[in-house]
Amino acid sequence: MATPRRSGRQGRVCPWCSWEEWDEVRRALLPMDHNEDGAAGKNDGSAACSTSSKGPEWAQGVVAAWRARGRVPVAVDATAEIMQIKLGDPLGHGSAHEKQLALAMALVRLVNGVSGALQKGVYAKSVASLAEQVGLPRILVDLRHEATHSGLPSLSVLSIAADQALDWLRENYWTLQRKELEQLETQTTEVARDLLDLSLRSSSDDSAEGSSTKRRRAELLKELVDFVPSAQCEPIARAVVSAVVSRPFRPRDAKGWRTFLAKVFKYWPPAAAMALEGCWQELRRKWAVENQEEDQEEEASLRAFAAWLVGGDRGGRDLLGEEGAESEPGTLRSVYGMVIEGARLCRGGRGEAQANRTKEVLKAFFGYLYSRANALDSPTFEGLRVTDGILGDIGGYAGPDILVRPVEQKKTKKRPGEGEGEGEGSRGEGRPRAWRRCEGWTPCALGNLPSAANPNGTTPSGLIS
Repeated sequence: MATPRRSGRQGRVCPWCSWEEWDEVRRALLPMDHNEDGAAGKNDGSAACSTSSKGPEWAQGVVAAWRARGRVPVAVDATAEIMQIKLGDPLGHGSAHEKQLALAMALVRLVNGVSGALQKGVYAKSVASLAEQVGLPRILVDLRHEATHSGLPSLSVLSIAADQALDWLRENYWTLQRKELEQLETQTTEVARDLLDLSLRSSSDDSAEGSSTKRRRAELLKELVDFVPSAQCEPIARAVVSAVVSRPFRPRDAKGWRTFLAKVFKYWPPAAAMALEGCWQELRRKWAVENQEEDQEEEASLRAFAAWLVGGDRGGRDLLGEEGAESEPGTLRSVYGMVIEGARLCRGGRGEAQANRTKEVLKAFFGYLYSRANALDSPTFEGLRVTDGILGDIGGYAGPDILVRPVEQKKTKKRPGEGEGEGEGSRGEGRPRAWRRCEGWTPCALGNLPSAANPNGTTPSGLIS
């Protein structure tokens, strides 16, 4: 299938895995910056762990990993470097002069990085004028000039300048970036809901599927494409989960949901598996607390949607990706992890009604994995079958007990006198053999699972081959 043409932003390569990781680092580096109104406190490291579950030491390690991965933005690098110097060495190593040198160098690099990014045109502008354009405190420019061309500023002056630098970085990078992400999340959710409502109306009323409806659907989809980069699937997946919660999923609306999801997942294919995992995580959060009456409808909608998305011919299984696609191993691995996690929840002493609701979702997951049995290796399949048996055979699999991966037969040159029908592998040489029952298998005393390499038992090699 050809890759859809993108008319919007393609995004920029970042060293962090997700914006959630970026936000965790923000909270750990600036521990006082947690209020929604953006109120800032003094970043002296005294409240490092009071408002964040992870401390600044963890954030410093993550930023170091980002530096190893690729180019880190100047604001992130400067914030981490200044905070590391301000926190100091917990063992008391290093002199005040070394801290003075390090802090001066960090501030010089910050001013040079900000002014260098703004230096455009034929004629070079002064650092002071460039810093004034973005509101960089003048004390930083003066200290940069003094540390570069004159004597080293005192440690007390550098500490005051470092506090002002952190305030500027918070207001001009961290807070602005966070607000932009929130705005992107809100816009994506609103447009996705409008697109879903339009798809549901057109599916329930065939007369509504006119040129104006198609034009409006194309406009909404283009709006999503314009402000959500192709590599940024998290907002799309969260928008789908939010739509499932706000618009209760009903089987009679499956046609409209399919139209909506097919349009969205065409441009963001990984968002399908991410939306399924998001629904599962949302269900887990609801199962962890006593459900209120208003939450029961949301839980029922999430369970019905997850079961439909991995369902059979009448479900939306094809929306997760065609068999043999590049994203299939990751999807199978994710669904397999949900099955194991769900089995632990069912066996964790929960109420019978709650366990039955969990099994209702797991039944659809088992069906999806069993339909992709040719993509699972033998230990994974055997573990899946054992888990299914523990839960009461809710998957309903009726195939052979043990499967082995087919071995591709290499073409060999026949010797004179050998017949066409001699040998087990003479038929269809060079092609994968069909799945067959493993013969000669005996249970292993150590309890290890069998595999194609050793049918008498060996350590599982992994989840997905």
